[in-house]
Amino acid sequence: MVRKVLSRYDRSPPDDDSVNRKIQTVSALYPIDEVKNILDPDSIDYATNKAPLNVQALGWDLKDVCDLLHEAFDSGQYIDSEWCLNKKGHWLACDSYRIRRREFIEAAHKVMQIEYFIKFCIGKMGAIVLIVSCHLSS
Repeated sequence: MVRKVLSRYDRSPPDDDSVNRKIQTVSALYPIDEVKNILDPDSIDYATNKAPLNVQALGWDLKDVCDLLHEAFDSGQYIDSEWCLNKKGHWLACDSYRIRRREFIEAAHKVMQIEYFIKFCIGKMGAIVLIVSCHLSS
């Protein structure tokens, strides 16, 4: 089986999806300045079937995702990098970030600390940001 890699980082992906997918690195695969240079709502696409559903569940659109990525780079925390499969079974080397912020929660009638999780990569040609997941942290 051919292991097709669609991310700019394209070193050898796992042989199959049952092995440890973590990429051994001490920092993000994609430098913040490089991502920021191409980041705008028109340069974002979803890499998985679940990602747009996650974003829709938040009541967001791609501009909100773009804003969250900017916030991740400015005040979020890099978690790790790992290999992910897209909806067609192709590999993507992704960076994951955690973003904590205080928001007014209507249902609770108070301001609470909310934690978001976002996982993404830069596409092979370097002109698009592919979102693998974007949701509240579980």
